[in-house]
Amino acid sequence: MFAAPGRKLASRCTFAVLLAAGVSACTEKTTELVAPEIESRAEFVPVTTGSLLSGLAIPVGADRQLSLYGSKIYPWRRSTGTTYSSRNTNIASVNSKGLVHGIANGKTYVIVRYSTLVDSSLVTVGTGVSLSVSPASATVAIGNTVQLVVGGGSTGITFTSNDTSVVTVSTAGVVTAKAAGSTTVRARNSGGADATMQVSVPMVFSPASVVVAVGSTASITLGALGTQCRTGTRAYVAANPSVATVSSTGVVTGVTAGTTSVQITAGGCLGTIPVSATPVTNNQQVPAGAVAVNLHRFVGAAGAVTFSTGLPLPKGKLPSSQLTNVRVYLGGIEQPIFLKALGGLNSDGSLRSILIQGRLVAPAAGQSLAGYITFDTPRATTNLAQVAAPATLEAALLPSSAAYLVSTNAAGPMITSAQIPVAPAMLRAHEADFETMAPTIFSKTSNSFARGIAVYEHLLSHYQHFMETADPKWYEIAWKMGETYRAYGEANYAPEWHLTTEGLAVHYWFSGDERSRAVVGKMTRWIVGGTEYIYRWDKADGGYRFRGRSMLAALDCLKIDCDPGTDGYTAPYNKTYDLKTILPTTLPKLQSVQDQSGLFPGSDYAGGQKNYMIGIMTIALTRYYDEFQPDARVMNLIKASLDYTWNTQWVTANKGFYYCSINNAGDCGSLKPQPGLNNLILPAYAWYYSKTKDAKYLTIADQIFEGARPTRVDWLGFPQQFDQAMYRVANYYAWRQ
Repeated sequence: MFAAPGRKLASRCTFAVLLAAGVSACTEKTTELVAPEIESRAEFVPVTTGSLLSGLAIPVGADRQLSLYGSKIYPWRRSTGTTYSSRNTNIASVNSKGLVHGIANGKTYVIVRYSTLVDSSLVTVGTGVSLSVSPASATVAIGNTVQLVVGGGSTGITFTSNDTSVVTVSTAGVVTAKAAGSTTVRARNSGGADATMQVSVPMVFSPASVVVAVGSTASITLGALGTQCRTGTRAYVAANPSVATVSSTGVVTGVTAGTTSVQITAGGCLGTIPVSATPVTNNQQVPAGAVAVNLHRFVGAAGAVTFSTGLPLPKGKLPSSQLTNVRVYLGGIEQPIFLKALGGLNSDGSLRSILIQGRLVAPAAGQSLAGYITFDTPRATTNLAQVAAPATLEAALLPSSAAYLVSTNAAGPMITSAQIPVAPAMLRAHEADFETMAPTIFSKTSNSFARGIAVYEHLLSHYQHFMETADPKWYEIAWKMGETYRAYGEANYAPEWHLTTEGLAVHYWFSGDERSRAVVGKMTRWIVGGTEYIYRWDKADGGYRFRGRSMLAALDCLKIDCDPGTDGYTAPYNKTYDLKTILPTTLPKLQSVQDQSGLFPGSDYAGGQKNYMIGIMTIALTRYYDEFQPDARVMNLIKASLDYTWNTQWVTANKGFYYCSINNAGDCGSLKPQPGLNNLILPAYAWYYSKTKDAKYLTIADQIFEGARPTRVDWLGFPQQFDQAMYRVANYYAWRQ
């Protein structure tokens, strides 16, 4: 009798043979079970923990392995002190490992002993009646069924599937395909005879075949995958790259007109999808200085579609006085558009981002129409009227070059995924972790706020991954996530661990939705007010995460030119927030708190610090230096903090930092290293290396990142821990170059 891992199996009765007294005793117990472990290639049968219950059925001449799962003896199953014996060796024998061999028809017991513990299993040995099944093998499409017909002895037939993620089987032998993969379905009768059917379920794709215009892209989406397809690597290989290429994430690009195919390997599964690349009328070369774009459709059939997309711009690309010079060409034809400058300017006065809206015929979902945007001569088309921000994402006008996207610096200094070095291998392994886990995490984050989960710029990490890859899939996920966070911010005042001002500021630049800018202003007003009235910058109370998020929010509000407004209090306590005046006052206050060792002491933690909170604050200070004012005091504050934290808080054996610097202080608990929080501390070390070129800090940064990886792999299934692992790692890649 089995129970799911981690569940309790209640009121189990253990049969104990008391040889000396010649009697048996039955006692009630509750056992906490864990997943059973395979100890032999032979089939497992549980030891009976009830009194004289039927246990193991074996054909004559067959072997079956006893499992002690569920028995009191289970913890000592591998001990040399655990012994097995058969009551009647003429019927069945058992070896020292618990492997039972059927000898002759009949019944007997196998007795298991460890110290004073005794348990037993009833063994029935019989020749049974040989079975056969039809069909012996089958290929079944997802959603389809096949009837398994049993021949031979049909008494007490049971059916099982070795992998229910691939196929399930009913008590009547109806096999249903659930997901791609292969497995075995077994039929067994009460005498222990069995027969098997091999089932294969082919991979399915959306679309079933790819039609892509030359110069455009289309994404391949895989259907349901069984366990063997989900584990292991995923790879895409184009049969003829001269016709179409395919990226590591399944994005197909048309090269020349013709037909080919793409082979997809997913774990232990293999599939092929046909590809047709079609010529594009008036397809022009992208002019020098233009930005190559794709109008990518996410939902719906081919036809007219409205798009409303923000386009971040590199420094110097578009002076604010030349907005009318923006011209959009799709399919070789200039398109009528609505255009608007979005909030924020580069240091040279050029625009940070623009909103582009239009409506035209686009291909079906998953495909793109190629084009480009020029900036050198005035538009020749009619200006359209602005439409409301879309409630759903049907299509978007997206840059097709990751190199362009990272050049905008919209989410800080970055490099493309192709530029991430092959060595050390941990860098690209991190990218693979993101690709694998992010879609799963996305389904868990929509109600993160309601469940009280801390989020560390989940939205920012997804926009950064889109910028690294230029893959529309990541834009779609980030856009939907941004709308969720924006709606939450409109309805609530978020605590500091829920603030998403960094991600929402980037979302504003990529979506052009003014509501996101308003939410950044609201969040900034709330948390900057908190540092004015509650967590004062010169108060050594330990609230450094709050202070860091406050500085980040102020910087985000400034970069998108949002309005923090007033705090809403009545006179004389009401306050209008002048962020450019408030920010410089924070540095001398931080200097007054930091001690000579570099520690930021907190009375909440008995004069110690929470190291990951200091990491968040030092990230804020790096942005202060880069985006607001390159003040030498920032360099001094950061260096002192980095040196103290590395020299006193790093535990080499565990490759992680202590959670707190003082044992059992406040809510710190014991001095246990927490490598899962490494990446919240990491960025400032890489940033400091980029400024000073002191190789010591690059070495430290890489050690911190390496230490986080084993824990990151374990934690990636949880939204909060995923965020802690991914926060601003994309900037670390760039700073370490």
